[in-house]
Amino acid sequence: TVPFDKIVVVDDGSTDKTPLIVNELKERHSTLHLVQNTKSERAVGSKVVRAFNSGLKSICIEDFDLISKFDADLEFPQDYNEHLINTFQDDDDLGLLGGMCQVPIQDGSWKDEKVSKNDHVRGALKTYRVTAFQQIGGLYTMMGWDSADEFALRHHGHSIVMLPHLKVKHFRPTNAASGWIKACKLNAQVYKNLRYGFVLSILSALKRGLYNRPLVLTGLVTAFYYTLSIFKANESPVSQEIGKSTRKYRWKTMF
Repeated sequence: TVPFDKIVVVDDGSTDKTPLIVNELKERHSTLHLVQNTKSERAVGSKVVRAFNSGLKSICIEDFDLISKFDADLEFPQDYNEHLINTFQDDDDLGLLGGMCQVPIQDGSWKDEKVSKNDHVRGALKTYRVTAFQQIGGLYTMMGWDSADEFALRHHGHSIVMLPHLKVKHFRPTNAASGWIKACKLNAQVYKNLRYGFVLSILSALKRGLYNRPLVLTGLVTAFYYTLSIFKANESPVSQEIGKSTRKYRWKTMF
């Protein structure tokens, strides 16, 4: 119901004729633009941000009020943009907004993708107020970027809202292609990157075991990999200051 002013499609080494399809569509849609970015494997974590940034370089961000990062495997309701714009206009402190991801289940229906609260927007469908996006310096090039951006926004006084009534179909659920053990490793790295600290990281890891299959084992394996990561010297891109406010927020939500 409200069209995009510009759509940048980043072809990140696809094998499904994405450039050909986009170039055909460009003849009928002047708002469409193609950026080709080569890679050697499926993008996760920091590679997702690099692909997004390659598209970001093709526009002048100051020309826009809102900017979105959308994955290719999404289907939106027709009034999605309309809801976003109205919600941003009603809240000057709002920095990040998105709908509720739904994932397919075996009987062909859809269910809401599990999130702990309505204060987290899935990395697949983030829409930022441009001024807030610029204030946090864009997205972190690391695993856990889709939580780090939210903690940085809160640190600077911006709010994050997920609209549970605004359903978006997510055809390839988070970590679907990774396998559960690799997902455990990735989540352990996320806790370190976000500067959770040991106790908070172990509690968060064990919590994963309550909701992710195989139950319990997922939590224990994530905790194991986090413990191993402590002995690695790699430094988080997240500042100590934001790390401190992140821990304060996470403890508050836990209690």
